[in-house]
Amino acid sequence: MQSFARRILEATGWQSPGVAAGVDCDLQQAIDRGDFDEAELVGVVGDRHFLDFQELVARCPKYFSELPAPSIKAATQKIS
Repeated sequence: MQSFARRILEATGWQSPGVAAGVDCDLQQAIDRGDFDEAELVGVVGDRHFLDFQELVARCPKYFSELPAPSIKAATQKIS
C-alpha cells in the first residue's frame, strides 16, 4: 500500500494522466485481488490527494485521444 501511496502522490505531483492511468490500473487489480481496499489507501494518502488522483485519472480519455493513431490501439489494448 505504501508503494501505491507514493506512486499516487508522484502522479498527482507530475499532473500526468498517462502515469495516473497506469497506477489506477495496477491499483484496481490489487483491490480486486483483495490486497487492500480503497478506504485503507485513502487513510494513507489522504482524502485531498486521493480526490486529486481520481480527477487526474478521469482526464485519461483525453490523454488517449491525443496520442497518435497507432499508439491509441496499443495504449487501450488489454494486456493478457
